[in-house]
Amino acid sequence: MFEDKFFKAVIAIIIFTIRIGVFTLGIYLVMKFFIRRKEQRAENKRKENEKKTDEIFLYIPGSEDFPAPEQDFERIAEIDITQEIMHKTEKRKEKRQVKEKINEKFITIDEEFISSAGASIDVIEPVWHSASIYDDEALYYKSLFPFTKEQSYIFALHKYFAEVHDGGHFQFYSNSTGIVWEEALAGAKNLGLEDVYTIIKKSVDYLGASPSKDHIEREELLDNISKENEKNIGALDDEIYALDAVFIEEKFMEYIKAHKEKFYFSGNIMY
Repeated sequence: MFEDKFFKAVIAIIIFTIRIGVFTLGIYLVMKFFIRRKEQRAENKRKENEKKTDEIFLYIPGSEDFPAPEQDFERIAEIDITQEIMHKTEKRKEKRQVKEKINEKFITIDEEFISSAGASIDVIEPVWHSASIYDDEALYYKSLFPFTKEQSYIFALHKYFAEVHDGGHFQFYSNSTGIVWEEALAGAKNLGLEDVYTIIKKSVDYLGASPSKDHIEREELLDNISKENEKNIGALDDEIYALDAVFIEEKFMEYIKAHKEKFYFSGNIMY
């Protein structure tokens, strides 16, 4: 009788021990599973970060020659600069508001049209809808190729006045429109607009005498301009606002009529 009870007790202890063991093993396997998942996520995150870093370095000339990132603070600075350039590129895309040219019409600018034109902007309509100021310098001048320099002068001056009157010289140079500064300067000189020429020339000189035709580079130039030149350029806005707009428009039409054959056009335009 005693032996049966002892035997049963031993069996119970063994079963209990086995259950405890199985339970402990189960907990261990579950914990190991979650720890492994956590480690895997951390590894995936590390690989993702390395991939992003490699993609950034693709934009840095000669980056393969730099030492390891953790040992080279200059390379870290290069990453920051690259990210800033990429940000400005995205900003440029966001700010670029190009109206889709989905309509087409045939237009003729001849002596009769010029004689009856109500405003100079009507005469340069073909240039207005054809000139590309939102791309690089090469495409800008390619888009002006079908037109005369006289047409480009009036076009550039209209763009210049529109931007400056809307937000000053800083807006003109920081926007894509700033690409026309050279034609606006030459136009003011050729039209005999001495005050306008002087103002544009001063703004150009304050920006180093030859501002880049590249939008991003002009933005960087404005970001790093001295406080003195920033103030000087701002003061030029008031000089433009003080000019007689009616007088300037009269000078535009006077120039167009004196060179009317340079403004002739016949063909289709997209708008």
